[in-house]
Amino acid sequence: MMNVTSRLAGVLSLAAMGIGFPHQAAASIIYNLSADWSTTQNPNGAWSYRQGAAALTYPVSNWSSVADGWAASSAVYPPFWLKFNTTFVNAAAGDVAVHSSNFADPLGNLTWTSPVSGLIDIAGQAWDVQHYPNRDDSWSLFLNSTLIASRSSIYGILKNSDNANFANNLSAGQSLTGLAVSVNDVVTFQVQRDPKYESGHFTGVALTLTTYAAPEPGSLALMGLGLAGAMFSRRRISG
Repeated sequence: MMNVTSRLAGVLSLAAMGIGFPHQAAASIIYNLSADWSTTQNPNGAWSYRQGAAALTYPVSNWSSVADGWAASSAVYPPFWLKFNTTFVNAAAGDVAVHSSNFADPLGNLTWTSPVSGLIDIAGQAWDVQHYPNRDDSWSLFLNSTLIASRSSIYGILKNSDNANFANNLSAGQSLTGLAVSVNDVVTFQVQRDPKYESGHFTGVALTLTTYAAPEPGSLALMGLGLAGAMFSRRRISG
């Protein structure tokens, strides 16, 4: 009996603390940069396409006949964000890219602001869209102020290359899965031109975030009681 009682206490403890249950079992919502793209709103739900700390306000229509996106003004001066509607060098229709800033201008970046408290998984790639001579970008991925992943050069990297994958560019001790977030925590993807060159460059960006909302305390307690009941039933049958 002591063994069953001990097990029951452990299960109820897990239920009370909200641990011990795989986060993939919780209700999930997927946020995908390309699928969620908007040409009419910025910020767009959880997403914001930005220059420095400011959202880009000018909608770019049919840039070079290949893409729509966002810039700071009608001059479409970098940084600007685009979603391609047809193939453009190393980008396919549906791919998203950012042209990094020229000179010392504020950096091009993208933010996703968490609408929930719970856990998130991050997946994505960053690659060289043009292979343009004497141009290169570095990129960084943050959760709030914590650097999750980064790469110092995208030059010559294709979208499906191992070097493009965020998972292959992690900071020491960091992970892309099971990251704890609270409402209004921010994931930021940022690009910066190679300082050897005056002009910015095109970086392709694929980014998906999956959220797993934290279960309500009442739900956790019910899960614990259900598991405890199953243990008692099993004990009685086997006894």
